[in-house]
Amino acid sequence: MFGKKERTLIIPMEMDCPLEDFSKVARTVIDGGANAIMTTLGQAKRFSKELADIPIVLTINYKMSDQSYALESVREAACADASAVKIQFFGPLNLMPLLEIQKVELQCEDYGVPLLLEPIPMTATLDDKGEKLTDPEAVRDAVNKAVFLGADIVKTTYTGNAKSFTIVTKESPIPVIIAGGPRRDSDRETLQMIKGAVDGGASGGAIGRNITTHKNPMKMTKAVAKIFHDGASVEDALKELE
Repeated sequence: MFGKKERTLIIPMEMDCPLEDFSKVARTVIDGGANAIMTTLGQAKRFSKELADIPIVLTINYKMSDQSYALESVREAACADASAVKIQFFGPLNLMPLLEIQKVELQCEDYGVPLLLEPIPMTATLDDKGEKLTDPEAVRDAVNKAVFLGADIVKTTYTGNAKSFTIVTKESPIPVIIAGGPRRDSDRETLQMIKGAVDGGASGGAIGRNITTHKNPMKMTKAVAKIFHDGASVEDALKELE
C-alpha cells in the first residue's frame, strides 16, 4: 500500500461515489498511480473485477446509536483480502469510544489486517453541528490516541501549513496521512495542501473528491502522486494537468 519514499495515495470511493461512476473512476485513478482504494464491503464485492489490481482499504461504519463498530466486518475484510480496515471518529476526542476501538484493533490483530484509524477532532459531534479543529495540538492529540489504541496508520486533519503539521507528525511512530477534505477551489490549492503535508512529515493522504470529482481524475491522480512519491514541487505537479 506504500510506494516510493514509503508514502501512500489512497483514493476514498465510499458512499459519495455514485455506483454508475465507480468502475470508470476506479480504473482512471488506478491507471493514474493510486496506491489503494478505500471503499465499503458492498462496493468491493460488486466491483471485485475492477479492484483486483489494487490494494483495498475497507471502511467499517460507526454506529452512533450504541457507539460501536461492526466487528464482524473485520472477518469479512480478511476474507476479501483487504490490505487494511478503516474506522473513523468525528467529534470531541474525550467522546471517542476507546473500548470499542480497541475491540476492532484486537479483531484486526486476530485476522492479520492492519488498522487505519481516522480520528477527526471537532468542537462537537456531527449531529450537534460541530466544526473540525485544525489546531496542531488538537490534531496531535488525535494522532497520539490512535497510537495508544494500537492503530497501524492514522488519518487525520491537515493543519493548514507544513510547520504546524510537523507538530502532529514528528513524534508519531506510525504513518500519518491527511484527509483530503472538501473540494478545493482550484487544483493549485489542492496541490499546495499536498505539498505542505509532505513537507510537514505526512506519509501520504486519502484524497477523495478533489480527485474523483475532478474533470480528469487520472491527471489529478498523477499530479498528487508526483508530489507524494517524487517530492515534486507544486509547479512540476501542475504540469501533469496540462
